[in-house]
Amino acid sequence: MGKKEDYKEKLRTLIIDLGEWNINFLQLSKEWEIPKTTLYRWRDEIIEEIGFLDLKDVGRNIQQGFKRNIKLCNSKIISGDTKIQFEGIRLWNESVEHLTDFLEAYGYKKKVAEEVNSTVDVSWAIEEAYKRRLQKIKEQNGKS
Repeated sequence: MGKKEDYKEKLRTLIIDLGEWNINFLQLSKEWEIPKTTLYRWRDEIIEEIGFLDLKDVGRNIQQGFKRNIKLCNSKIISGDTKIQFEGIRLWNESVEHLTDFLEAYGYKKKVAEEVNSTVDVSWAIEEAYKRRLQKIKEQNGKS
């Protein structure tokens, strides 16, 4: 493998490990003494080969992160120290909330608002509650 092929493989590793948006191509161009245009062409070729993001890998990493968070929170919850227990409960609730947001954002779970039929007419319930409240007021005024 020649020098240029070595640099292309290094760029591939950087893109996979860091993401192409975290790479300073101008700096690499100077360090490696390779024209920016060549680096950009390599970047495009690499991304075309490997895809922009491997969503399965990203999803697995996020899932593992949530599992670690919840496991850590559980260990705090069973602690003998009340302050630590409350902190564990707070963090557990936040983790579950963020997990729910993640699942909803990526379509793994329906949003609660989507599950509620928005065409339901609740005006009759409001009217009934108003009538009952008005009746109570009349009864109270009659007793006074």
